[in-house]
Amino acid sequence: MGQNLINLITFGIAVVGAILGIINTVYAIDKDRIKLRVRPVFGYTVGAPHLKEKYIGVEIINLSIFPVSIAEAGFMLEKTTQRAAILNPLTHKGVISLPYKLPSREKITLYADYDYMIDDPYLIKCVYCATECGLVTKGKSKAINHINEEKIKKLVKKIENSNP
Repeated sequence: MGQNLINLITFGIAVVGAILGIINTVYAIDKDRIKLRVRPVFGYTVGAPHLKEKYIGVEIINLSIFPVSIAEAGFMLEKTTQRAAILNPLTHKGVISLPYKLPSREKITLYADYDYMIDDPYLIKCVYCATECGLVTKGKSKAINHINEEKIKKLVKKIENSNP
């Protein structure tokens, strides 16, 4: 009976060790991946004279443990493969140039011209961020619905004004 108990304890320790080894391997592999959170933002400015009253933008948060180079960000359009990239991104610090190295655990919001985006005939499907290595991360929020509603209202008003 004593030998069976020792074998059972040894087996239990071996199983725990194997499980911990697998968990550690998965964690080590996951740690080296690029992790970005991308979401659209819409709002009104207060106390930022270099921004327009309304803004639309792409918020990018680097959840990786290393810096990531952002090559492009913008909006993916409905019913098309086209993307509307933010060419001269405006931030709370002013205009920046891309690629931009985003440090670990930091975020940046790239603002686009609200009036231009509202006048564009395509509805927005989601926002995206492309890294220098080619990874494209997409994001959505209720801000997309608000922006698309504004686009539809403006289009309807344009149609009503053209048909007397």
